[in-house]
Amino acid sequence: MRANLSHAYLSEASLDEANLREADLTGANLREVLLLRADLRQASFRQANLIGAQLNGAQLSGADFRGADLSGGSLSRTGLHETDFSEANRSRVVITRKW
Repeated sequence: MRANLSHAYLSEASLDEANLREADLTGANLREVLLLRADLRQASFRQANLIGAQLNGAQLSGADFRGADLSGGSLSRTGLHETDFSEANRSRVVITRKW
């Protein structure tokens, strides 16, 4: 079942290893959230606030970050196959792919 967390306030939450596959997080406030090693495949983060978010080791294949603000965040060692960052703010973001 797809979780609907659109426009949710989850700022500074610790959601490490969460299964949010196909979740709708459109417009959610995820400022400084911890989503380490989370399953975020095909999730929607459109227009979400992810300033300072830590998504290290997360599975992001097919995720939609269109228009999201990822500034100052970290996406180290993530799977980014078919991930859409169109019009997303990625200033000062650390992005590295899985080894």
